[in-house]
Amino acid sequence: MAPFADNLSDRFKVFCFDTPGYGQSDALTPRPTSLNAYVDALIGAWDALGIVRCALIGAATGAQIAIELAKRYPQRVALLIADSACHFDDLSRERILARYFPDLTPCDHGGHLAAAWQMSRDLFLAFPWFDASAAARLNRDIPPPSVVQSVLLDCLRAGPDYARAYRLAFLNERAAQVQPLKVPTLIPLWQSSILKRFTEALLAQPLTGNIQTLHIDAGAAARVAAIVAAVRARYSNGRADAEAATSTTSHRDYHSADWGQLHWRGDLRGSGTPLLLLHDAAESSGQLQALVDANLGVRPVIAFDLPGHGDSDLAANSNDASSHAEALGQALNALGIDQVECWGRFAGAQVALELAALKSINVSHLVHLGTLHLSPEQRSALKTQHAPAFDPEASGAHLLRAWHRARDQAFFWPWFERTASNALMPGAAPSAADVNARVYQTLRMQALYVQAHHHAIDYPIRERLSALPADCQTFASRPGDPLHLQCKALAKAQASRFVELPATVSAWPQAIAHASQ
Repeated sequence: MAPFADNLSDRFKVFCFDTPGYGQSDALTPRPTSLNAYVDALIGAWDALGIVRCALIGAATGAQIAIELAKRYPQRVALLIADSACHFDDLSRERILARYFPDLTPCDHGGHLAAAWQMSRDLFLAFPWFDASAAARLNRDIPPPSVVQSVLLDCLRAGPDYARAYRLAFLNERAAQVQPLKVPTLIPLWQSSILKRFTEALLAQPLTGNIQTLHIDAGAAARVAAIVAAVRARYSNGRADAEAATSTTSHRDYHSADWGQLHWRGDLRGSGTPLLLLHDAAESSGQLQALVDANLGVRPVIAFDLPGHGDSDLAANSNDASSHAEALGQALNALGIDQVECWGRFAGAQVALELAALKSINVSHLVHLGTLHLSPEQRSALKTQHAPAFDPEASGAHLLRAWHRARDQAFFWPWFERTASNALMPGAAPSAADVNARVYQTLRMQALYVQAHHHAIDYPIRERLSALPADCQTFASRPGDPLHLQCKALAKAQASRFVELPATVSAWPQAIAHASQ
C-alpha cells in the first residue's frame, strides 16, 4: 500500500496497517474464525488513533476485510475501494483452497523452504499458482530471485499459520458479500490483474448503484494513478474526514530519528535502573524475548533491534558497534533515559561498550552474555567462512544452504568445522522453529548480514573493555555455548565476575542477580 500513501500524503493523513499476524503486526488471539475479528482489530486501531471517518482502500485480503468493515460500520467509511475483489463459484473456491496453501511448518530437513520457494515463484506463473493448465497460465515475466525471496520472507515471517487470513478472505470472495454494501464503493477492474477474470465475474453479478467499476489500464503506474485520483475526487470540495491523534505506546514501539526508525520491545514502566538488552549480530530483539519477559514487572526493560537489524532502519549507512551505540544513545535520551544496566549477547556487548564510551548514557553495569574473544587465526577463518553470502538464486538452492548453516551452528563452533573437536556439547538439536527464525533474519538482511558479522569478528574486545571498570562488568556463559571457556578466561584476565548460566534462558536473571550479591 506504500505507493498509495506516497501519492496521497501531500494532502491526507494516511495510515497503512499490517493485517494482524502479518508484517509487523502481532497475530490475534484466539485464532480468528471469521473476518470480523480483523474488523474489530482495525476499528480498535482507528479508535486509538482518533479516526472517526475515512476513505478505506483494501487490496485482495485487505479488500475483503474492508468490505466487512464497511457493512458493519457504514457511518465510518466515506469511500470504499475494494481492489482485487472477486467472485468465485463454490467449485472453484473449494478447488483453490484444497491446494493453494501448502504446509510450511518448519521441519528438520528444511524441505518447507523448497515448498515455500516454489509457491512464491509460481505465483508469477499461474493463478492459482499450482494449476498447470493453459487457462491458468499468466503471460508475464518471472521477476528476479530477489523479488521471489521477498514474497517468501513474508510467508516465513507470518509463520506456519500464514494462511489464516487468506483462507477467510477466499471464503468471503462472492457477490453475496458485496451486494449489501451501502457506502460509496469502487471496484477496480485493472487490465494487468492476475484476478481480472474473477473481478469481471463479480461485476457481472447484480450490484446496487452505490457500487461502481473503476476501469484501469494495464501497468502498475496506471493502477496507482487511478486509485489515487479516485480518492482525490471524493474530497475535491472539502477536507478529509480522517482526523488522528497520537498513538499510545505499547510493548512494541518505534523511536523516530532523522535517519529512520528504531524498533524496540519491552516495558518502561516501573522503578529502578532500566535494563537495556542488546542482541547478537544478524539477529533481532526477538532473540532476547525470554529475557524481556523475565524482567517485566521487575524493572523497566527495553530491547532494541539494532540499526539495520529486525524492524529497524539502517543508520548512516554503517553497521558497526560505534554507529549502533550512537543511534541507541540518541534514542535512549529521547525516551528520557540517561542511565542503564546493559546485557549484551556476544556482539550486543560490543555495542554496550561503545555506548559506555560515548558518555551520553551512563552504563552502570554490563553483562557480557558470551564474548567474541578471538585469536588472529580464528578471526581470519571466521572472516572467510562464518558468514557466506546467500544471494537469491532462481532455483532456490540458497535456501537449503542457509538452513544447514543455521542448524549446524547449534552443533559446532565454528559451524563450518564439523569435527568432534569442534562439537558443542551436549549439543541437543535445535527446534526447526528456532532454525527457521535464524534463517529468516539472515535472508532478510542479505548483504548486511555478512557486514554485521565481519564487524563483530573484527571488534578489538580486549582494547575496548577499558570503557568500563572491571567491577562494572560481568561475563556470563553457559556450558555448550560457543567460546564458553574463552569467556571464562577473559573474565579472569580482567578480574571481573564470571557467571555460569543455566540452560534455561528465563532463569538467567536470577543467576546473574544471585552472583551480584
